[in-house]
Amino acid sequence: MSAAVKIGMVSLGCPKNLVDSEVMLGQLAAHQFQVTSVPEEAEVLIVNTCGFIDKARQESVETILEMAALKRTGACKRLLVTGCLVQGYVEELKKELPEVDAFLGSADYAGLAKVVRGLLGDKRADEPLMKVGNPAWLYDSKSPRLLTTPSYMAYLKIAEGCDHACAFCSIPKLRGAMRSRTVKDILVEARGLAAQGVRELNVISQDTSEYGRDLNAGKPLLKELMQGLAQVEALKWVRLHYLYPAFLDDATLKVMHESERLVKYLDLPLQHGDDAMLKAMRRPGTRKGNLALIRRLRDAVPGAALRSSFIVGYPGETEEQFENLLSFFEDAQLDRVGVFTYSQEALTPSGALDGQLGDKVKAKRQRLALQAAAAISEKRLARLKGRVVEVLIERSSRSADAPVVDSVEHGTLAAARPAFRKGAKDLWVGRTQWDAPDIDGKVYVAPAKGAMLKAGDFVQVLIEQSTEHDLVGSMQ
Repeated sequence: MSAAVKIGMVSLGCPKNLVDSEVMLGQLAAHQFQVTSVPEEAEVLIVNTCGFIDKARQESVETILEMAALKRTGACKRLLVTGCLVQGYVEELKKELPEVDAFLGSADYAGLAKVVRGLLGDKRADEPLMKVGNPAWLYDSKSPRLLTTPSYMAYLKIAEGCDHACAFCSIPKLRGAMRSRTVKDILVEARGLAAQGVRELNVISQDTSEYGRDLNAGKPLLKELMQGLAQVEALKWVRLHYLYPAFLDDATLKVMHESERLVKYLDLPLQHGDDAMLKAMRRPGTRKGNLALIRRLRDAVPGAALRSSFIVGYPGETEEQFENLLSFFEDAQLDRVGVFTYSQEALTPSGALDGQLGDKVKAKRQRLALQAAAAISEKRLARLKGRVVEVLIERSSRSADAPVVDSVEHGTLAAARPAFRKGAKDLWVGRTQWDAPDIDGKVYVAPAKGAMLKAGDFVQVLIEQSTEHDLVGSMQ
């Protein structure tokens, strides 16, 4: 029976969740289920949810209801819900979503194929199946995996869970304690992904700086992993995400500096620029210490792009403390910045704090912080004008008969010179090594005469124009 059953998956949330979805799809495909990207065709639909903040939970519930409607209008016979939302809120979901046939927490993916077979073999039960164990599962290189990213790019999850106690974060409760894969196992998967045609590998975890600490008597193994990944010759770019700022040693940075394969990109979430706010958030370091860290990183890895994320509107944040954050931006001169409004969460220590700020205050501070960060980004990107940089081509843009538009990220990028106006050839859209996929800026490229580009190509581009987030140039 299972050979003919079509399975559809909707994956929400972060890249770490996406990897889980790909492993689940791989398991189902290995058990002879047919994977479809058309939800209306799927006989079994799975929604892999995010439960990190309120907006993510709302999106998850809305998506579940949308998929549940396909029980009436599509081919859907069974609806499963998995992921962080289930791990944290399964009892509430059971009451609110009677349309769901099964709930699986983030520790219960290994038995997914068996669960699906069981659901298809039974009549609709009065009560949904609920499997929510302690979050301890971790996939490995032997786990089947079906990539859903573009063929030239993949995410590689090296660890799961987190041992930190940041006051605003529910990840330790949703994903459990930190547990790392071995260096050997990660390298097996990395070589396998490269053999499939992956050229850019994005290394992810909850805390990449401390990777391997649980396997190595408290000492991280990130340097050893980076040395191994730097030897996978079929890879072009290896990018590290989510580097906890307190644990980057000079030896690890030296490996990044010396390897051409390890891109010069440092993603470290600092969260605030005011000492009192950092302490309230239970974050390591101080404003002074973080500025010293930024200087050390730039000295150790010359030319690296530094990205960080920040929270505004944390409980009790005063105007003065917010201004301290803006002045931190000026002092730090970060290349890429994300700014998020604080979300009050019941599963976090900060959720019960007094001094919760209103949505209007938080939105205003986010807008002002993003404007300040964008002005700095614009100045730093302008330094690339006149330089030839390597660009990974991702897609063709719309015709240059109209202003170039990136509808996903940054709105309208006005045509900057005659070659990009009416009558010009179509542009291509790509990224430099200093731009992470689906996070940072784009490069709009006019192809060389006669060039036949395709997604996944690496080309040399002369940068001719820049904006707050994006670059424009011509292929050389």
